[in-house]
Amino acid sequence: MKRLYEKKEDWFAILWIVIYVLSCSVADNISEAFGLSKWVTFPVLVVMSIYLYFFVKKNHLEEKYGFCRSRRSLKDAWYYIPLFAVVITKLFVGISVKDPGTSLRLALSMLCVGFLEELIFRGFLFKAMAKDGMKSAVIVSALTFGAGHIVNAINGSGQSLAHTMIQIVFAIAFGFCMVLLFLYTGTLWPCVLVHGFYNACSAIVNPDSLYILIAQMIVLIVYALYLFRKLKEEGVFQKS
Repeated sequence: MKRLYEKKEDWFAILWIVIYVLSCSVADNISEAFGLSKWVTFPVLVVMSIYLYFFVKKNHLEEKYGFCRSRRSLKDAWYYIPLFAVVITKLFVGISVKDPGTSLRLALSMLCVGFLEELIFRGFLFKAMAKDGMKSAVIVSALTFGAGHIVNAINGSGQSLAHTMIQIVFAIAFGFCMVLLFLYTGTLWPCVLVHGFYNACSAIVNPDSLYILIAQMIVLIVYALYLFRKLKEEGVFQKS
C-alpha cells in the first residue's frame, strides 16, 4: 500500500474507494442474509478505520490529511453552527424504535462510515487531485461523493423519484460543504464528526421527511457558497 501511495497517490485513493464500496456492499449483503443488520459490516468498518488511521500516523501524514488542530481561531468557531443545525434537524422526524443493542451497533457503524468517507474522499482523493488544480479537486471530490450515494438512494425501497433526486443533490451539497470546510480549516475532524453524527442519527430515526431534507439541503448550499467565497477572497483558487 505504501509503495502504491508513493508512486500513484490518485490510484491509491481510487483503490480505497473501490475497497470501501465493495467491502461494505458484501458485508451488508451477508449481514442481511442472516437477518443480522450490520453484524458483519460493523467489524469490517472498524478494521478499515483502524488500519487507515494507523497508516496515516505511521507515515506521518497527519498534517496533510487534517488529523490536526484547526488553523482558524476559536472566535471563528461560529461557522460550525449551520452544520450543527443540519445534524439536529435530523432528529425532528422522530426516533425509530429499535432494541438498544441494534441502535448502538447501527450508530457506531455510521460513525465509522463518517470517518472512512471523510478520509477517503476529502483526504486521499481531494489531496491527490489538488496537485493539478484546487477547483477541479473540490468539484471531483464532491461529485464523486454524491455519485457514491446514488445506489443507496435508489435502494431506498419505494420512495418517490423526487425524494431520490433530492437525496442525491443533498449528498453532492454535503460533499461540497465538507471539502470546502476541510480546505478552510485545515482539519478533517469537524467533517468526520458532522458526517459521523449525521449518519448515526439517520440510523436511528424514522425515514426522512422530504421538507426537512429540502431545508437541510438549502442550508448546505448556502453554507458551501459562503465557504467558497471566503476561500476565493483568501486567494486559494487563484492558481487553480
